[in-house]
Amino acid sequence: MSPTNTVHHVSDQTDQSGAARVRWVASRRHPGITVRINDDGSKSYEIRWRQGGGRSGRRYSHSFDKQSLAAEALRRIHAAGNVCHCAKRAPAGVTPTTHYGPATGVEQVPAAPPFGQYARAHVDAKTGVGKGYRAQLHRDLDRHLAPFLTQPLDAIGDRDVREWIRGLEEGTHPWTVRPVKGSEFDVEPWPLSPTTIRRLLVQAGDVMAEAQREGLVRTNPFRGHRVGRADVDRHEVMRLLSAEEWAVLEAALPEGLGRDLARVLVGTGLRFGEATALRVGDVDLLDTPPRLHVRQAWKDNGAGGWELGPPKSRRSRRTLAIGPAVVDALAAHVVAKEADELVFTAPRGGPVLAGNFYHRVWAPAVDRAVACGGLSRRPRVHDLRHTYASWQLAAGVALLTVSRRLGHETAAVTSDIYGHLTSEAEEAAVDAVEAAMTRGR
Repeated sequence: MSPTNTVHHVSDQTDQSGAARVRWVASRRHPGITVRINDDGSKSYEIRWRQGGGRSGRRYSHSFDKQSLAAEALRRIHAAGNVCHCAKRAPAGVTPTTHYGPATGVEQVPAAPPFGQYARAHVDAKTGVGKGYRAQLHRDLDRHLAPFLTQPLDAIGDRDVREWIRGLEEGTHPWTVRPVKGSEFDVEPWPLSPTTIRRLLVQAGDVMAEAQREGLVRTNPFRGHRVGRADVDRHEVMRLLSAEEWAVLEAALPEGLGRDLARVLVGTGLRFGEATALRVGDVDLLDTPPRLHVRQAWKDNGAGGWELGPPKSRRSRRTLAIGPAVVDALAAHVVAKEADELVFTAPRGGPVLAGNFYHRVWAPAVDRAVACGGLSRRPRVHDLRHTYASWQLAAGVALLTVSRRLGHETAAVTSDIYGHLTSEAEEAAVDAVEAAMTRGR
């Protein structure tokens, strides 16, 4: 017997009269496909699976007149997690994307939609995301993923994605160049950072993963690509202030809103959007000890403006004990205000916007502090949060406590950002190894 005809098992089924009607053969070459030889000599090819996988899944089957069609249908079902998406077997609430002809078993699959159309529907259907993030996803589609928008989902391959990534890394795409300063016509490459490229790959990969689950594509071409790492160490980007440098900068800030808001930022480690979203009812200055509650933060509303929403993560919703310096900075801004009013407001009563604060308050104060020789580098507003963390770690405060006060989701995030600041722990580790190596000499 030739290899193509090798069988696992042969069985004869009989009707009520005992006459043989159907003979089936399980082929070794195509596991999962049962070949049925009917009494007229014709063959049919049956596939079986448990819907959703696992032993508890319901058994289903399809029959085809051609073995190639049965093999392709079985591959699609396996690729979709052992779920069939045909009109007959699609789970409740799922739009069928595959159809099987009832008479001949010929599979008729509608053409895959363009990537752009499918991706926009995917973004619009996302749950648990804010308007600003949803708008960012649409902007990324329009700009960075533009080469794929008109291509059918199943027409995008690994090579297309690799060429796209290389153009982002080298700044050779039309949207990754910028005018040369002093020239009216010349342009220069403006490559994207590795972090941004990885973010785009994740976003596009999520779209393709959903298309793969629905059986529209076989593979996900946006997964498995290597992206370089940034040359800049983010620890070097931090501009941590010493107590002396903060004193110089504090004196350079204008009295009132500018100085008090900066004091709260460096004294609590709050993000700018959290501090400026504090309401009077979130501050308990008469409690023992005084406390403030982070319950909301400013969010991009997706239309070029801002709106109040939940903090960045679950851990960001927190309560902090505060000291006298922060109490003094808050006191003047909660007097004669209702509980639902903002603590910090702009001169005309609106919210304090980050851009306005930087250009009108922060940057001029830094200029004055640098001019007088009190600062060697120009700190950002966010560096007040880094400074707060560095002061606590230098004082020996436990990393977990610092993490909770900063509102990080896990202590691992805090360790990744500020682990290089725990010099005492490093010294203790070196001393322990040295003592073990020299013991008994």
